Amino acid sequence: MAFLIDTPRLTLAEFTLDDLDFYAEMRADPEVMRFWPRP
Repeated sequence: MAFLIDTPRLTLAEFTLDDLDFYAEMRADPEVMRFWPRP
């Protein structure tokens, strides 16, 4: 995984296919999607 930003409180990394299951689970959660912008 290539880290783009790494600080004591935050780590941002490039999205990979290994992240897909977590991303799909997050997108299926209505509480999370409340805060996601809609088109």
